[in-house]
Amino acid sequence: MILCDTNILIEFYKCNQNIVQTLKQIGPENIAVSVITKAELFYGARDKQELAKIERHLGLCHCYNLNSAISILFIDLMGIIRSAIKSRSRTC
Repeated sequence: MILCDTNILIEFYKCNQNIVQTLKQIGPENIAVSVITKAELFYGARDKQELAKIERHLGLCHCYNLNSAISILFIDLMGIIRSAIKSRSRTC
């Protein structure tokens, strides 16, 4: 199992071919992320389409939780915060 940090996955989403090829060789079943990395990627998604793409990809990987209940709450709160910030930036 390979634990990928946010910076590696950002490069994957930027289509950095070295990263893309390496992650393909490892295979999604052998890739893990922490709940913190997951939340950072969700928070940084540019729009709903990118968020859906990230959610779909991360659904193929193992996610290491801090604690299941805390992790679920953390991800939900990050989504609420992200939505609030995005909607506030559109009104200014």
